[in-house]
Amino acid sequence: MRKRKINIYELILQNVEKYIKKHNIDINNKNIGLGYSAGIDSSVLFYLLRELKKKYTFNIILIHVNYNLRGIHSIKDKELVEEQASIYDTKLYIKEIDKKTFSKNINLQLKARKDRYDFYKEIKKIEKLEFIMLAHHKDDLLETIIYKMCKGSGSNIVNSMKEKNGYFLRPLIYTYKNELEKLAKYKNIKYRTDESNFKDIYSRNKIRNKIIPMMTSVNSNAKNNIIEFAKIVHKETKLIRKKTNWAYNKCIVENNKLNISLIRNYDNLIINKILIKFLIKNNIEPSKKRIKEVKKIISSKKTNINALFDNKLIIKEYENILIKKSNYKKETVSINPVVIKKNGIYSFGIFSINTMHLDNIENINLKEKNKIYINANYPITIRQRKSGDFINSFPRGEKKLIKKILIENKVPQSKKNNIPIIEKNNDILALYMHEFGLNKINNNFSIKNGEKMSILCIEFNIL
Repeated sequence: MRKRKINIYELILQNVEKYIKKHNIDINNKNIGLGYSAGIDSSVLFYLLRELKKKYTFNIILIHVNYNLRGIHSIKDKELVEEQASIYDTKLYIKEIDKKTFSKNINLQLKARKDRYDFYKEIKKIEKLEFIMLAHHKDDLLETIIYKMCKGSGSNIVNSMKEKNGYFLRPLIYTYKNELEKLAKYKNIKYRTDESNFKDIYSRNKIRNKIIPMMTSVNSNAKNNIIEFAKIVHKETKLIRKKTNWAYNKCIVENNKLNISLIRNYDNLIINKILIKFLIKNNIEPSKKRIKEVKKIISSKKTNINALFDNKLIIKEYENILIKKSNYKKETVSINPVVIKKNGIYSFGIFSINTMHLDNIENINLKEKNKIYINANYPITIRQRKSGDFINSFPRGEKKLIKKILIENKVPQSKKNNIPIIEKNNDILALYMHEFGLNKINNNFSIKNGEKMSILCIEFNIL
């Protein structure tokens, strides 16, 4: 048996009921507002709501905003709204906007939208509306997608006009404009035509009147294909976003630190997404140029390199990428050398230093990490590192550059100048490594059993 062909009325009413079912909307015994401009879209929606009242029980409240921008045409729009409200015994609210509030320096469409939505919210409160229905249709969605694409928006453009946005509903979103026109003609629905929609003075009008007709001339199904493409891109992006979040959580060490070796496990797209999220989380504006620069830092063979973005430093510290405020340099500013001539407590950078002269090696624990024992007398000097510094390191006594020791122990660039160096007569006696490794003692000044020694104990504590 051949399937009965449904007419335009049945098709659009089915679309509206499909929308209600999809979004699980209960309209029974509810007060529902309708943004009613008197144009064809909202006039058809008003008609469909009256038809739905044959099946459901709810109240319709019409809401009209008169911007007074089109002279007699604005008056005629309002008169039709009032006439329809009277014929169908429907409560009506009208807001009059003084056209003088639309100055030359203002975005007319944005202000009109704000005035309209502010009024909707006002009436929602007065009438205790459960929902407010708007007459946006599938062509409106298409125009928004194309407009956002032209503006360079991302993959979320299909959500720029949500089917349901809180209490705002768009039950015509599955129906094209030409279908609404057919229904208006079929059911003799009264409406007003805004002639300004046919003038290419706004971007949306150009899209509606020029771009979309050109696209449909290439493919008759172009409108639907573009909308479906936007939806597919959005879904695929959601999957990528999920994978990115999972990968990000794997790679993050701290809020401001990422593990480089783990990042390298992912393909280029996910790496880019991880880095974008990392920058955003640390209040840095991401850009293609910045992501490229961070990736260059990651791939560099240099152990400690950095870049400055938005007054913050992106630092490579061995196997990590770290973000710090640029004022971190306060940690590495020049620290005056401290000359120690007797027992006492001294200050050097972030350290408090307690020095003591000992008479013997009894009760000495050479494994105490915050203490250095050396075979030396006062005076000694504690200073920052200099270029070319080296130490005859204990226990093997080989000559080793301080720079190489710091690299081997993975001391971050930001902390290298904070490492205290103990010196006497231009000879480096010891290197205090605190959190990074074993302290380094000059073989010529190390503590050795069975030898007569003058022992200095130098104790370090972080202030």
